[in-house]
Amino acid sequence: MKTVSTVAELHQFLHNHKSLQSIGFVPTMGNLHTGHISLVEQAKKWHDVVIVSIFVNRKQFNQALDYSNYPKTFEQDCEKLASAGAELLFCPEETDMYPEGMAQSTIVVENTLTHVLCGATRPGHFEGVTTVVAKLLNIIQPDSVYLGEKDYQQCLVIKKMINDLFIPCQLEIVPTFREDDGLAMSSRNNLLTSEQRQKAPLLRRPLAILKDQLLDNSENIEAQLDQVKTEITKSGFKIDYLECRSNKDLSEYESGKDIRQYRIFVAAFLGDVRLIDNIRVV
Repeated sequence: MKTVSTVAELHQFLHNHKSLQSIGFVPTMGNLHTGHISLVEQAKKWHDVVIVSIFVNRKQFNQALDYSNYPKTFEQDCEKLASAGAELLFCPEETDMYPEGMAQSTIVVENTLTHVLCGATRPGHFEGVTTVVAKLLNIIQPDSVYLGEKDYQQCLVIKKMINDLFIPCQLEIVPTFREDDGLAMSSRNNLLTSEQRQKAPLLRRPLAILKDQLLDNSENIEAQLDQVKTEITKSGFKIDYLECRSNKDLSEYESGKDIRQYRIFVAAFLGDVRLIDNIRVV
Protein backbone atom coordinates (compact mmCIF):
# COMPACT_ATOMS: atom_id res chain seq x y z
CA MET A 1 0.00 0.00 0.00
CA LYS A 2 1.30 3.42 -0.98
CA THR A 3 0.80 6.38 1.35
CA VAL A 4 0.64 9.98 0.11
CA SER A 5 -0.07 13.20 1.97
CA THR A 6 -0.53 15.84 -0.72
CA VAL A 7 -3.00 16.35 -3.53
CA ALA A 8 -0.13 16.50 -6.03
CA GLU A 9 1.16 13.08 -4.91
CA LEU A 10 -2.32 11.60 -5.16
CA HIS A 11 -2.82 12.97 -8.66
CA GLN A 12 0.58 11.58 -9.67
CA PHE A 13 -0.53 8.14 -8.47
CA LEU A 14 -3.72 8.40 -10.54
CA HIS A 15 -1.72 9.59 -13.56
CA ASN A 16 0.57 6.57 -13.24
CA HIS A 17 -2.46 4.27 -13.13
CA LYS A 18 -4.48 5.63 -16.05
CA SER A 19 -5.33 2.12 -17.17
CA LEU A 20 -7.41 1.50 -14.04
CA GLN A 21 -11.02 0.87 -14.95
CA SER A 22 -12.63 1.88 -11.67
CA ILE A 23 -11.81 3.41 -8.29
CA GLY A 24 -13.54 2.75 -4.97
CA PHE A 25 -13.08 5.30 -2.20
CA VAL A 26 -13.48 4.99 1.57
CA PRO A 27 -13.26 8.29 3.52
CA THR A 28 -12.33 7.92 7.20
CA MET A 29 -10.98 9.87 10.15
CA GLY A 30 -8.73 7.01 11.23
CA ASN A 31 -8.80 4.90 14.41
CA LEU A 32 -10.08 2.15 12.16
CA HIS A 33 -12.17 -0.81 13.30
CA THR A 34 -13.72 -3.84 11.59
CA GLY A 35 -16.57 -1.71 10.27
CA HIS A 36 -14.14 0.51 8.35
CA ILE A 37 -12.29 -2.51 7.02
CA SER A 38 -15.59 -3.98 5.80
CA LEU A 39 -16.01 -0.90 3.60
CA VAL A 40 -12.58 -1.50 2.09
CA GLU A 41 -13.33 -5.18 1.54
CA GLN A 42 -16.64 -4.37 -0.13
CA ALA A 43 -14.96 -1.82 -2.40
CA LYS A 44 -12.30 -4.39 -3.32
CA LYS A 45 -15.00 -6.66 -4.74
CA TRP A 46 -16.07 -4.12 -7.34
CA HIS A 47 -13.08 -1.91 -8.15
CA ASP A 48 -9.60 -2.18 -9.62
CA VAL A 49 -8.14 0.05 -6.94
CA VAL A 50 -9.31 1.16 -3.50
CA ILE A 51 -8.25 4.51 -2.07
CA VAL A 52 -8.75 5.29 1.62
CA SER A 53 -8.41 8.69 3.23
CA ILE A 54 -7.56 9.48 6.84
CA PHE A 55 -8.29 13.07 7.74
CA VAL A 56 -9.63 14.26 11.08
CA ASN A 57 -11.70 17.15 9.80
CA ARG A 58 -11.78 19.86 12.46
CA LYS A 59 -14.59 21.65 10.67
CA GLN A 60 -17.15 18.93 11.43
CA PHE A 61 -16.50 18.98 15.19
CA ASN A 62 -18.73 21.44 17.00
CA GLN A 63 -16.74 21.05 20.22
CA ALA A 64 -12.98 21.65 20.39
CA LEU A 65 -12.53 19.04 23.13
CA ASP A 66 -14.25 16.40 21.01
CA TYR A 67 -11.81 17.14 18.19
CA SER A 68 -8.71 17.05 20.40
CA ASN A 69 -9.85 13.79 22.05
CA TYR A 70 -10.47 11.94 18.79
CA PRO A 71 -8.36 8.75 18.94
CA LYS A 72 -5.35 8.59 16.60
CA THR A 73 -3.86 5.18 15.75
CA PHE A 74 -2.10 5.81 12.45
CA GLU A 75 0.42 2.93 12.47
CA GLN A 76 -2.23 0.35 13.36
CA ASP A 77 -4.56 1.85 10.75
CA CYS A 78 -1.91 1.43 8.04
CA GLU A 79 -1.41 -2.21 8.97
CA LYS A 80 -5.15 -2.92 8.82
CA LEU A 81 -5.58 -1.18 5.47
CA ALA A 82 -2.61 -2.96 3.91
CA SER A 83 -3.96 -6.32 5.09
CA ALA A 84 -7.39 -5.48 3.64
CA GLY A 85 -5.85 -4.76 0.24
CA ALA A 86 -6.14 -0.98 -0.05
CA GLU A 87 -3.81 0.29 -2.78
CA LEU A 88 -3.49 3.91 -1.65
CA LEU A 89 -3.83 5.82 1.62
CA PHE A 90 -4.36 9.57 1.37
CA CYS A 91 -3.61 11.33 4.66
CA PRO A 92 -3.51 15.11 4.02
CA GLU A 93 -2.76 17.87 6.49
CA GLU A 94 -5.34 20.55 7.20
CA THR A 95 -3.35 22.99 5.03
CA ASP A 96 -3.74 20.59 2.09
CA MET A 97 -7.52 20.42 2.46
CA TYR A 98 -8.00 24.11 3.31
CA PRO A 99 -5.13 25.89 1.50
CA GLU A 100 -6.42 29.39 2.28
CA GLY A 101 -7.47 28.53 5.82
CA MET A 102 -10.69 26.99 7.05
CA ALA A 103 -12.41 30.33 7.61
CA GLN A 104 -11.76 31.36 4.00
CA SER A 105 -12.83 28.07 2.42
CA THR A 106 -15.90 27.69 0.23
CA ILE A 107 -18.52 25.81 2.23
CA VAL A 108 -20.91 23.18 0.86
CA VAL A 109 -24.30 23.37 2.60
CA GLU A 110 -27.18 20.91 2.25
CA ASN A 111 -30.41 22.58 3.38
CA THR A 112 -33.01 19.79 3.46
CA LEU A 113 -31.74 16.89 5.54
CA THR A 114 -29.37 18.62 7.95
CA HIS A 115 -31.78 20.43 10.29
CA VAL A 116 -32.95 17.34 12.19
CA LEU A 117 -31.36 14.61 14.32
CA CYS A 118 -27.59 15.20 14.48
CA GLY A 119 -27.97 18.40 12.48
CA ALA A 120 -30.27 19.89 15.12
CA THR A 121 -28.01 19.12 18.07
CA ARG A 122 -24.61 19.57 16.41
CA PRO A 123 -24.75 22.93 14.61
CA GLY A 124 -22.24 23.20 11.78
CA HIS A 125 -21.40 19.49 11.82
CA PHE A 126 -22.86 18.61 8.44
CA GLU A 127 -21.38 21.69 6.77
CA GLY A 128 -18.01 20.27 7.74
CA VAL A 129 -18.94 16.82 6.45
CA THR A 130 -20.31 17.93 3.08
CA THR A 131 -17.46 20.38 2.53
CA VAL A 132 -14.67 17.88 3.14
CA VAL A 133 -16.38 15.00 1.30
CA ALA A 134 -17.00 17.24 -1.71
CA LYS A 135 -13.31 18.18 -1.68
CA LEU A 136 -12.22 14.53 -1.42
CA LEU A 137 -14.55 13.42 -4.22
CA ASN A 138 -13.26 16.20 -6.46
CA ILE A 139 -9.64 15.35 -5.66
CA ILE A 140 -9.96 11.57 -6.15
CA GLN A 141 -12.87 11.39 -8.63
CA PRO A 142 -13.81 7.83 -7.66
CA ASP A 143 -16.50 5.75 -9.32
CA SER A 144 -18.01 4.85 -5.94
CA VAL A 145 -17.72 6.04 -2.35
CA TYR A 146 -18.44 3.64 0.53
CA LEU A 147 -20.07 4.70 3.81
CA GLY A 148 -21.46 2.79 6.78
CA GLU A 149 -25.15 2.53 7.61
CA LYS A 150 -24.53 3.48 11.27
CA ASP A 151 -24.20 7.08 10.08
CA TYR A 152 -27.41 6.83 8.07
CA GLN A 153 -28.28 10.53 8.15
CA GLN A 154 -24.80 11.30 6.87
CA CYS A 155 -25.31 8.78 4.06
CA LEU A 156 -28.51 10.52 2.94
CA VAL A 157 -26.85 13.93 3.13
CA ILE A 158 -23.89 12.81 1.02
CA LYS A 159 -26.18 11.08 -1.47
CA LYS A 160 -28.22 14.26 -1.92
CA MET A 161 -25.07 16.36 -2.26
CA ILE A 162 -23.73 14.02 -4.95
CA ASN A 163 -27.02 14.23 -6.85
CA ASP A 164 -27.51 17.98 -6.41
CA LEU A 165 -23.96 18.86 -7.52
CA PHE A 166 -23.92 16.29 -10.36
CA ILE A 167 -20.81 14.62 -8.96
CA PRO A 168 -20.18 11.51 -11.12
CA CYS A 169 -19.93 9.09 -8.22
CA GLN A 170 -22.13 6.32 -6.83
CA LEU A 171 -22.77 6.08 -3.08
CA GLU A 172 -22.68 2.56 -1.63
CA ILE A 173 -24.09 2.07 1.90
CA VAL A 174 -22.63 -0.91 3.78
CA PRO A 175 -24.55 -2.48 6.72
CA THR A 176 -23.50 -1.56 10.25
CA PHE A 177 -20.88 -3.82 11.81
CA ARG A 178 -21.56 -4.64 15.45
CA GLU A 179 -19.68 -6.08 18.39
CA ASP A 180 -20.82 -9.49 19.67
CA ASP A 181 -23.03 -7.74 22.25
CA GLY A 182 -24.79 -5.64 19.59
CA LEU A 183 -22.98 -2.32 20.08
CA ALA A 184 -22.43 -0.55 16.76
CA MET A 185 -18.72 -0.34 16.02
CA SER A 186 -17.43 3.21 16.35
CA SER A 187 -14.11 4.92 16.97
CA ARG A 188 -15.77 6.67 19.90
CA ASN A 189 -16.21 3.33 21.67
CA ASN A 190 -12.50 3.52 22.53
CA LEU A 191 -13.25 6.52 24.73
CA LEU A 192 -15.63 4.56 26.98
CA THR A 193 -14.51 3.42 30.41
CA SER A 194 -14.79 -0.31 31.11
CA GLU A 195 -17.98 0.34 33.09
CA GLN A 196 -19.48 2.46 30.32
CA ARG A 197 -18.53 -0.15 27.72
CA GLN A 198 -20.60 -2.73 29.61
CA LYS A 199 -23.59 -0.38 29.58
CA ALA A 200 -23.22 0.76 25.96
CA PRO A 201 -25.12 -2.18 24.33
CA LEU A 202 -28.20 -1.16 26.34
CA LEU A 203 -28.66 1.69 23.85
CA ARG A 204 -29.64 -0.61 21.00
CA ARG A 205 -31.60 -3.38 22.72
CA PRO A 206 -34.75 -1.28 23.38
CA LEU A 207 -34.71 -0.22 19.71
CA ALA A 208 -35.13 -3.83 18.57
CA ILE A 209 -38.07 -4.25 20.93
CA LEU A 210 -39.60 -0.95 19.80
CA LYS A 211 -39.23 -1.99 16.17
CA ASP A 212 -41.32 -5.11 16.75
CA GLN A 213 -43.92 -3.12 18.68
CA LEU A 214 -44.24 -0.60 15.86
CA LEU A 215 -44.71 -3.36 13.32
CA ASP A 216 -47.65 -4.59 15.41
CA ASN A 217 -49.07 -1.14 16.14
CA SER A 218 -47.67 2.16 14.91
CA GLU A 219 -50.42 4.28 16.45
CA ASN A 220 -49.56 6.48 19.44
CA ILE A 221 -45.94 6.36 18.40
CA GLU A 222 -44.89 9.24 20.66
CA ALA A 223 -45.94 7.34 23.77
CA GLN A 224 -43.93 4.33 22.64
CA LEU A 225 -40.88 6.51 22.01
CA ASP A 226 -41.25 8.13 25.44
CA GLN A 227 -41.32 4.72 27.08
CA VAL A 228 -38.06 3.75 25.38
CA LYS A 229 -36.49 7.10 26.30
CA THR A 230 -37.29 6.37 29.94
CA GLU A 231 -35.77 2.90 29.69
CA ILE A 232 -32.58 4.20 28.05
CA THR A 233 -32.25 6.97 30.62
CA LYS A 234 -32.60 4.47 33.47
CA SER A 235 -29.68 2.53 31.93
CA GLY A 236 -27.42 5.52 32.53
CA PHE A 237 -27.63 7.41 29.25
CA LYS A 238 -28.45 11.06 28.64
CA ILE A 239 -30.72 11.17 25.59
CA ASP A 240 -29.81 13.54 22.78
CA TYR A 241 -32.66 12.37 20.54
CA LEU A 242 -34.82 9.31 19.88
CA GLU A 243 -37.02 9.68 16.81
CA CYS A 244 -38.77 7.67 14.11
CA ARG A 245 -38.18 9.18 10.68
CA SER A 246 -38.48 8.28 7.01
CA ASN A 247 -35.87 5.96 5.59
CA LYS A 248 -35.93 8.09 2.42
CA ASP A 249 -36.00 11.75 3.47
CA LEU A 250 -35.96 11.85 7.31
CA SER A 251 -39.49 13.25 7.49
CA GLU A 252 -41.44 12.51 10.67
CA TYR A 253 -43.82 9.59 10.84
CA GLU A 254 -47.42 10.36 9.96
CA SER A 255 -50.31 8.19 11.12
CA GLY A 256 -51.47 5.80 8.43
CA LYS A 257 -48.14 5.65 6.63
CA ASP A 258 -46.34 2.34 6.07
CA ILE A 259 -44.12 2.04 9.15
CA ARG A 260 -41.79 -0.26 7.19
CA GLN A 261 -40.56 2.80 5.30
CA TYR A 262 -39.25 4.32 8.53
CA ARG A 263 -36.23 4.00 10.77
CA ILE A 264 -35.62 4.60 14.49
CA PHE A 265 -32.71 6.95 15.20
CA VAL A 266 -31.01 7.44 18.56
CA ALA A 267 -28.16 9.50 19.96
CA ALA A 268 -27.23 9.48 23.64
CA PHE A 269 -24.34 10.26 25.94
CA LEU A 270 -22.55 7.91 28.31
CA GLY A 271 -20.56 10.40 30.34
CA ASP A 272 -18.92 12.63 27.72
CA VAL A 273 -19.07 10.03 24.94
CA ARG A 274 -21.82 10.48 22.38
CA LEU A 275 -23.07 7.27 20.74
CA ILE A 276 -25.46 6.96 17.81
CA ASP A 277 -27.37 4.07 16.27
CA ASN A 278 -30.35 3.39 14.04
CA ILE A 279 -32.53 0.47 13.08
CA ARG A 280 -34.97 0.11 10.20
CA VAL A 281 -38.52 -0.93 11.02
CA VAL A 282 -38.74 -4.12 8.95
